[in-house]
Amino acid sequence: MTKNVALIELRSMQVADLTREVRGLRNDVAKMKIGIKMGKQKDTGGYRSAKRQLARMLTVLTMKNKTDERKEKTEKSSSSPSSKASVSSTSSKRKK
Repeated sequence: MTKNVALIELRSMQVADLTREVRGLRNDVAKMKIGIKMGKQKDTGGYRSAKRQLARMLTVLTMKNKTDERKEKTEKSSSSPSSKASVSSTSSKRKK
């Protein structure tokens, strides 16, 4: 992926697709870095913009993973009635 994708488009992507794009862009950034160090590539601006795009993608991917973890935690806590009973018993101890 060489073009910059808008943040809205990144947020709408599935986690698997975003992960695949991150892998590809990491590879491209590494190739650009080597090319610049060896003097074969002169487009340092393209390298900077690719690194920024990679950072955006990683940020969105992290946000998506955290929201998935939160959803799983809320589903687990709402499905187990024993956890609610232990919470209510500890809260009544605090009131005394």
